[in-house]
Amino acid sequence: MIGERIGHFKVISRLGRGGMGEVYAGEHESIQTRVAIKVLHADISGNTDHVQRFFNEAKIVGRIKHAGIVKIFDVGFHGDQAYLIMELLEGEPLSARIARAAALPWQEAVDIGRQIASVLDATHRAGVIHRDLKPENIFLVPDHELASGERVKILDFGISKLSGTMAVASPKTIGTMGTPAYMAPEQWGDSGNVDWRADVYSLGCALFEMVCGRPPFIVHTIADACAKHLQETPPPAHTLASVPPSLDRTIARLLAKQPADRAASMGHVAKELAAIAAGNETVPEVQLLHTPRPAIGNMAPTMTTLGSSAAQIQSPVVKRRRALVAALGAGVLAVAAVVIVMVARSGGDQAAPAPATAPLVSAPAPAPPQQPVAQPPPAAPPAPPVAVVPPPAPEPTPIAATTAKPERKKPEVKKPVTKPVPKPTSGSGSADTGFGGRI
Repeated sequence: MIGERIGHFKVISRLGRGGMGEVYAGEHESIQTRVAIKVLHADISGNTDHVQRFFNEAKIVGRIKHAGIVKIFDVGFHGDQAYLIMELLEGEPLSARIARAAALPWQEAVDIGRQIASVLDATHRAGVIHRDLKPENIFLVPDHELASGERVKILDFGISKLSGTMAVASPKTIGTMGTPAYMAPEQWGDSGNVDWRADVYSLGCALFEMVCGRPPFIVHTIADACAKHLQETPPPAHTLASVPPSLDRTIARLLAKQPADRAASMGHVAKELAAIAAGNETVPEVQLLHTPRPAIGNMAPTMTTLGSSAAQIQSPVVKRRRALVAALGAGVLAVAAVVIVMVARSGGDQAAPAPATAPLVSAPAPAPPQQPVAQPPPAAPPAPPVAVVPPPAPEPTPIAATTAKPERKKPEVKKPVTKPVPKPTSGSGSADTGFGGRI
């Protein structure tokens, strides 16, 4: 196909390929205008209904008067393949923007949603229902005339529903049509009977995904998607993202199960989103570590990256470390208190030696042992000038305790027997305080 001529355009390169056809970039032979050329596969081009629906897209686009609609210039056959020549867009689909950013700031999402609603309002006024609105069909192109610097373009009206005289000539829809993750509850029964409010529901799904980084429901099969869209209520947007309360309420209403509960018109939705963008509401922060992005089929979900609010969550490891530090600090204070009481009781008329309290006051608190470990005995205190009879040794504990060894009596020295104050140790071993306590 590359190098061939379709109408007045030369095919330059292939832009993409799908189940029904391919999209090429083309250039006008004389004025060098660039276009996109959609070409149906030969087998599909032989189906009259498919070709009629394909060509109807050109009629639909020509009927809608809005800058957010992609222009179509020509249709026809190239050999045995039907083709459509349309405006070539330079930008990115909304689906790529969400995948790259994980979730959009709510202000950006509101502006994009307002533009989508404005385009769909013109679409509905022209008697067209899109029925396949999703981030893949919403294109973002640069436009410096807008305050945001970009414009929304809505693509792919291939399964749109027509009303009026155009509906008579278009193929009838029988059964379910659309993309499961964005289909309204009533669309699962018979897509041929839905009205413009099905597009309202799809817009609610797209807004939810823009701010939360995932569709309203996590689904992996079509049956699962059907059950959840028909029966379950999606989580409020404020539980997954930082959004103003008014936007949270708007998204919830757009996703109502009953079509009558969603909106009065797409024009009303556009005005409501514009009011939210101009408001000065306080937006509460949502503290999350990650949010899964689901998909239908075997596609793996991706993780979200949240803002600075995620750093406010305290992990279990940090909690354990802080608890250990607090316990160690309490241990140091308890040891210091016991030392002060010991010195006060054993002092009396005899002052305790100067070095007796210093090591205990400045000694670090021992780390909690993983299992009972015997400690080496502390060094014996200096021998006193008289014989000493030590008190009985206490019951053994998991940490071995020792007392000072008795000295042999010297008969030639006859002085009153006194109790020396045992020298406390700075290790993790225990020492008898003389009043039933153990430190």
